[in-house]
Amino acid sequence: MYKCNKILLLAVTFIINVTFCLNAQMTLRAKVAAKVNNEIILQSDVQKHAKLYKISYEDALRELIDDALLYAGAKIAVPEPNDDEVLVMINEDKAYYANQVHKDVKDISEQEFLNALLTNNVSMKTFKEYKKRQLWISNYVASVLDSEAVKYYFPTEAEVAAASQAHPDLLLEGAGAAISMIMWTAFNRDGQPESQLVMKEKLRLAEECLNKLKKGSDFIDMVLEYSDDLVTRDDPNAPGYAGVIAFDDPRVEKSFPPNVIQALEAADVGTIMEIFPTSAGLYIFRIEAKVPPKKLYGEEARIKVESYLRNEHKKNLREKTRTKLIQQLEKEFDIKIY
Repeated sequence: MYKCNKILLLAVTFIINVTFCLNAQMTLRAKVAAKVNNEIILQSDVQKHAKLYKISYEDALRELIDDALLYAGAKIAVPEPNDDEVLVMINEDKAYYANQVHKDVKDISEQEFLNALLTNNVSMKTFKEYKKRQLWISNYVASVLDSEAVKYYFPTEAEVAAASQAHPDLLLEGAGAAISMIMWTAFNRDGQPESQLVMKEKLRLAEECLNKLKKGSDFIDMVLEYSDDLVTRDDPNAPGYAGVIAFDDPRVEKSFPPNVIQALEAADVGTIMEIFPTSAGLYIFRIEAKVPPKKLYGEEARIKVESYLRNEHKKNLREKTRTKLIQQLEKEFDIKIY
């Protein structure tokens, strides 16, 4: 009798456990929107994405599926970004935010920065993982991008003429400035990125230099003492002088992130008492003179329009490459939509 009761109890327990597991699986499945390879996309993730970017649920789901496909492909095809590369991206984001709120980047706490993100309740660990994921995907698309197609694209005279007519603003060179700088490069002599430890020391030196400038130290003296950009530092006539830049010059836009260009454009003549972190390194700038806008003619105009057309060509080619990759990955990875 005891044995029968024990068997019955075990059977009941088994049934309860199975029922509980099935209910749990059904509940979980009800909350799952899709599965791409081994990555699960929850309905709540889709809803948040749709709300954040003001798009439909269906479009948000498609974007998240595409992102998961590219991420799965990236993990196989290209090396994982290291922590230093991710940190550079985060520092650029932080510097951009600091410029928007008119603060020194060192005065922006981690919590304030995270609170300013579009997504609420995000930890720095989660944000780092997100940035690494996006960088990994970007590197993957770039590795597949037909660089030769970009390199050997030469706009025709007809294309230049059509773009000049369609975008007359291209024939105007915006205001600019003559600038000098103190720089702490993010790369060593072999062209490799400096370690996080080295960049932390360079940031300490940059802060030390900035404090001296705030107390009245001469800018050129600080260039000679601190800058490790040999080209500008060792100019015998004007140590630190980097030349004249136009704020809307595509070459300047490639060299500096938007927050740096905005700060240079907004600043008056004199030293900008702020450290600017970028992917190339740390900067402190001085505006030597402001340069008014001017109309471009002849060769200058042609070069600017050609640069615009090349950038548009590269942008379109990158988008086509991304779309083509997604189509290929759809055939390689299992996709389930619930």
